[in-house]
Amino acid sequence: MIEDLFHDYGIDTAPEDNKHYRPGWINVECPFCGQGSGKYHLGFNIKDGYFHCWNCGTENAWSVKRTIAKLIGVSEKEAVVLIKTYRISMKGGKGKEQAKVSINKKQFRLPPDSGEMKKNHRRYLEKRRFDPDWLEQEWKVMGTGPMAKLDEVDYKHRILTPIYWNNQMVSFQTRDITGKHSMPYLACPQEREIMYHKHIIYTNPSYPLWEWGICVEGKFDAWRFGHPAFATFGIGYTSKQVTLIASLFKQVYTVFDPEPQAQRQAEDLKGELRFRGVECHNIKLKSDPGDLPQDEADYIIKQLKRR
Repeated sequence: MIEDLFHDYGIDTAPEDNKHYRPGWINVECPFCGQGSGKYHLGFNIKDGYFHCWNCGTENAWSVKRTIAKLIGVSEKEAVVLIKTYRISMKGGKGKEQAKVSINKKQFRLPPDSGEMKKNHRRYLEKRRFDPDWLEQEWKVMGTGPMAKLDEVDYKHRILTPIYWNNQMVSFQTRDITGKHSMPYLACPQEREIMYHKHIIYTNPSYPLWEWGICVEGKFDAWRFGHPAFATFGIGYTSKQVTLIASLFKQVYTVFDPEPQAQRQAEDLKGELRFRGVECHNIKLKSDPGDLPQDEADYIIKQLKRR
């Protein structure tokens, strides 16, 4: 979803009280005419899947592929990978591009050269104050080596997170550990997913769910809070995820990043879950959940258990 792409790559979006905000659109600064201007002239139409700039028109901005490449600072070939990774719908617009891909069209498998984490993977996690042994045992986290390439996508030198559902690995996500890759987050090719990951949630595969849980954005946040936490794979949750969460939990605490865009999504999710009968509260932190010191995260869990 394009909300997740913008969030992951630090692209600021227009808040609801901004004069450039429009319902049904996600507005950002136009990279062709107004980069750094503080104005949100470029909009992405959520329903019809196209960009339009209200300042410079559509001459430069109509191509979703070209616009994303310009916004993120990657090649157009890499932009295509991002469009597939984030499942960005391009139903209309001048480009007539199509991003829909059939799930499980190809056999599911991990990238070659995937397996037990090596020293470089462990160092990366330790710098982020995680215990690699615990992640391997509890969350089945793996690593990729220099030969990890699948369907022409380069997965080398990454943390690989298997995604399980009903005790079966159905997909995976990866995170670059070198800091050199232009696309730090890469997911399983959609054609190989057994289940589309945005139709389920990311949970600890080693334990059953409780009646209450902590809803976070991504895997690092879930790891920080441990077993009670589950992730929606980004802030752009889907209606199927909302229905699933409502069927699994009686009580949910949303703990998203402190940025305004993430907090808007957390409040919206809270409202949708309450509408479905789930007791839901939004907890606001001063920093990203995944960056919390472990003792602080443990304290939050302890306080929530007492409620």
